[in-house]
Amino acid sequence: MHYRWSFKADAAVNSIRFRDTLMASMPGPQWLNSELAKRRQYKEYIKEDGVTKHTQKHVESIYLNSLTWMESILAKQDFLLGDKPCLMDFGFMASMFRHYSIDPTPAKIMRDTAPNVYLWVARMWAANAEQYQDKQWHYQAGELPELLKPFIKDICEAYLPYLLANAQAWQNQQSTCTYTVQGVTYKNTKTYDYRVWCREQLIKHFTALPSEAKKAVEETLKEYGGWPAFSEQQDIKSNLDPENLAPLRRPIKPKMSLNIRTFFSGTPWSTSNR
Repeated sequence: MHYRWSFKADAAVNSIRFRDTLMASMPGPQWLNSELAKRRQYKEYIKEDGVTKHTQKHVESIYLNSLTWMESILAKQDFLLGDKPCLMDFGFMASMFRHYSIDPTPAKIMRDTAPNVYLWVARMWAANAEQYQDKQWHYQAGELPELLKPFIKDICEAYLPYLLANAQAWQNQQSTCTYTVQGVTYKNTKTYDYRVWCREQLIKHFTALPSEAKKAVEETLKEYGGWPAFSEQQDIKSNLDPENLAPLRRPIKPKMSLNIRTFFSGTPWSTSNR
């Protein structure tokens, strides 16, 4: 989201996309709707999500490092675990296609520094189940490939500690949280119940593992320093999606007040499950 809304060209392109799609039914002149979209997205996903001049370099390193690690894998094989897509491919496809390969600034970075990732995006977009049904992955279940270890290290050092800090703040009914990861401090970032839910899903899937697999995951997280953040306070609840419908949601008909709030201030995360 930083690349999408912090850079002039990217913000200009995407504010027009928002205006012509999500805001197509909104009243008012088109130029004003574009400007409102730009401002509300910048407020919600840049200012309130902790992107500042002090954190910007670290924020960008998440994308740049991921490109480097993925390029080293995809230069050798078509997909992240071998000759056919896996859940990891589909997980990365969400951001690598919809954000990074389409928005002007990150797309240029991808083309210039990670051409095999750019090719993989196209390969994933064109993929269908039939063409890969006889293909194989290169690793056995439970095996952690060497090329994936940088991702695990990054998750343990940055993502899991952030999820814990956000969950603790949410539990204490705090609207913001401050946390430090990889030597960088993010101050007063907005607290999201959705990201508490994300942590719940990780814990849920871990808990459901067979005992041997669970032990292996625990040992890996301990090796890379992520176990304390993952194991601490696992009982924090988001109360988001109690009926376990995600990613499917019950349709809602928002009240006029919610429409107005959304128009001027951005995505109402706390109402997304109603």
